[in-house]
Amino acid sequence: MSGLVITPMLMASTGFTMDRQTNRQALKTVLGVLKEAPDADALIRLRRVAYLHAVVELVLSERVEALPEVAHPLQLDLPQEH
Repeated sequence: MSGLVITPMLMASTGFTMDRQTNRQALKTVLGVLKEAPDADALIRLRRVAYLHAVVELVLSERVEALPEVAHPLQLDLPQEH
């Protein structure tokens, strides 16, 4: 493990706007560290963060029809960036 530290996040209004590219990079980063979660609670928190970033991606890409119903998993196809 690479010394990953998972702590609860506190969101604050900073005036920062997350654009689609920044959101996608954040999503890819979170997905890339899922296997490094030190425990079950950290894995759950990382999965929640990934889920929120995936929802933001669908909204920013104007694909709200792909937003999940309560009983259905989120389907997100991220195109490969070169």
